[in-house]
Amino acid sequence: MRYIRVVSVGLADVLLRHARNPSVAQHAPADLERRLRELLDAGRAAWPGLDVPAEQFVRHLAEHLPEQGDLDSCLARMSCSDLYLACGCVASTPAALAAFDTSVLGQTVPVLHRMGLSASQVDEVVQVVRAKLLVAEEPGQKPLLASYAGRGALVGWVRTTARRTALSLRRNKDEQIGGGEQEGREVEQIPLPPDAELDFIKNRYQAAFKQAVEDAIGTLDAEQLSVLRLHYTDGLSIDRIAAILSVHRATAARRIRAAADAVRAETRRLLHARLGISGGELDSLAGLVQSQLHLSLSRLLKLS
Repeated sequence: MRYIRVVSVGLADVLLRHARNPSVAQHAPADLERRLRELLDAGRAAWPGLDVPAEQFVRHLAEHLPEQGDLDSCLARMSCSDLYLACGCVASTPAALAAFDTSVLGQTVPVLHRMGLSASQVDEVVQVVRAKLLVAEEPGQKPLLASYAGRGALVGWVRTTARRTALSLRRNKDEQIGGGEQEGREVEQIPLPPDAELDFIKNRYQAAFKQAVEDAIGTLDAEQLSVLRLHYTDGLSIDRIAAILSVHRATAARRIRAAADAVRAETRRLLHARLGISGGELDSLAGLVQSQLHLSLSRLLKLS
């Protein structure tokens, strides 16, 4: 008697229902099922003791799958095992949260120490980052970690968040203290170290990104261009800019930040309008704008 192996297509159905990439439908359901089972097994192997429900993981994967490109290529570029962990964390699975704290969030501590933070400051940043990533701002919303799209290692994504959080907390405390005795209180003048996910996004959209930033700068008025040129191109401190403008240093800082925020917002809008990218990729591009903006401004303002 000849036996025929029957392959369930339950997970393939989930992917087909929720993925927005048209190439998914070009694959046979049985082949999709086998591929998804392999990804599921890889996630469980990478995070022993964490058992995320299969359909839940596949739906999470489908929501972050790029909307364009061949399915195999898209999956090859995604860190699906890390996406598996993130899926468990978003669902508040205790084993996932424990693994996140130990194997991911804990990796930010050496980075923060290298930034010159004290032990108490490191603890504060870690707690803020944990709450920011794992706790939803409003009931019914998903936590920020749900926006992680698997473009690069999760630990790199979280390290970048920790760096930005540390810089933001430092800046906020400087503003609360006030005064002008410290020259190093410039707004967002510290280049962030490279991040795998942002590098991938930057390489993919490099030309569009540069054009969007240039077009966004072109929408600024004369006053906004002036404060950005003084800060990013001339490299003047906030106190020096405040003296030139005859305003308080806090006012100067607000003007610089408002002008930079305007460029970021317009860049984000242009990228969304021109590329039609998914929400997850747009969030990653927003991070790229923040981490690389001063470099683009410095170059483009010299030409304007």
